[in-house]
Amino acid sequence: MMNMVIAMRCKWTNRRLQRYIDMDPAAKLSETEVTRVRAHLAECERCSTSVADYKKMNSAMRWLGESKAPDE
Repeated sequence: MMNMVIAMRCKWTNRRLQRYIDMDPAAKLSETEVTRVRAHLAECERCSTSVADYKKMNSAMRWLGESKAPDE
């Protein structure tokens, strides 16, 4: 039963992770949602790892976007 509760929390959190990471004002999470996401991330290693992976991916994409073509 406990695994099912944890799985449901993970599912709820995962649906909000990208919005949580981006903090996009157009798709803003409520304060209650942010609090729930943070509380879940504090106790769930799998979801915390997902956040770290998303942040690395976003950073790499920003870096690639800033890269310039080599001089001719």
